[in-house]
Amino acid sequence: MKPFVFRLESILQLRAREEARAQEAFEQAMRLVSQAELDLRTAREELGRMEKEICEQRGGRATGNDYVVFLNAARVRRELCEKLALRVDVVRKEMEKQRALFQAARRRHEAMIKLRERHRLAHAAIEQRREENAISDLIMSRHAMNAQAATSHEF
Repeated sequence: MKPFVFRLESILQLRAREEARAQEAFEQAMRLVSQAELDLRTAREELGRMEKEICEQRGGRATGNDYVVFLNAARVRRELCEKLALRVDVVRKEMEKQRALFQAARRRHEAMIKLRERHRLAHAAIEQRREENAISDLIMSRHAMNAQAATSHEF
């Protein structure tokens, strides 16, 4: 049986590398989303602590200037939270873009794998038919030789 050779093997390898790169980019985007969400959560927790501290300061233990400083710090922290929330949105959109690219690369790679499998099955069927024809020809030639030998003995 002649060995199977997939003529598009180089394209299959190229698609596999594309898929691997797309997967790495998608994983990196997911890490960025996780980090951005963690940063936002941390900033919001800090803002909550600051607001709690401001409420405690209203109890009269702090001067008016201290209170203004705390309010200003809370305002800055709120602005930071807003910026971090925007950053989370941006990295989520980038992650979705990378996910789409990864899925497309995966589909292209799987299509090449299926094509290779179809070609391999077709090759196997052709080779099987060739072997069956060769065996059939061998049987027919032996039968013809036996028939010829039998007729030559009768005379």
